Amino acid sequence: MALTTDILHLQIRWLYRHFLSIMKHITPPMDESSSKLHILQRIREALQEKTPNPYPNIENNSFLGVSQEEYPEIVFAKKIQEWGGKFIYCANRQEFLCCIIRIAVERKLGTLYTPDQSLINNLNNMGFHNVALGKPDIDGYAAICFCDGLVAESGSIFLSDEVPFGHIYAGTAGCLFIIATTSQVSNTLTDALQAFEQASGYFPKSSVLINNQVSVYSPDFSLQQPSIPHHVFVMMIEDKD
Repeated sequence: MALTTDILHLQIRWLYRHFLSIMKHITPPMDESSSKLHILQRIREALQEKTPNPYPNIENNSFLGVSQEEYPEIVFAKKIQEWGGKFIYCANRQEFLCCIIRIAVERKLGTLYTPDQSLINNLNNMGFHNVALGKPDIDGYAAICFCDGLVAESGSIFLSDEVPFGHIYAGTAGCLFIIATTSQVSNTLTDALQAFEQASGYFPKSSVLINNQVSVYSPDFSLQQPSIPHHVFVMMIEDKD
């Protein structure tokens, strides 16, 4: 599969973080006569550490001292595109807002619905006013909501009952924008559920998993004929140093 610009951005960010981790090992001893040899030895040791490699198809990567594994953010970005979802990497929140506006205008989505008043205010301040609270009376609308986690191994989006309108949007929106961060990516669904429990202090009563279908996990909640929205965009905002 050809790499998109957004996946390449993620890989570049990974490579930068890997470089910083190597540099932490390179602090020259100032009071030793053999400082040059000592520095070279520490560089050699740092480069031999096993670190995931985001460029498994590029030859002569051995100077990085990395393994063939990829960071979960990159795995997720590839997996979501395999089932037809869209992945957009945003370096910060300002870039995220600009991407939302651009897509809404280009696709002529009309009014975007969201439960977040602060998001509405931010979009209004940027001159975009086709946004409203809640949901309309008809299905097939465009909506924006948060999520509780992203699952790398399947490219899935995890929404608990804590996400306002999350269950409703998953079953009735025609175009759904998911706001996520790089730190929300887990390798497996079990990891995502454990992360949610650690952060909130309880296990979700009900949850929705979005991939090539909408799956509902709840003893007392169900979507009426749940189906995947026609267009799903995961807007992943960078929040790692």
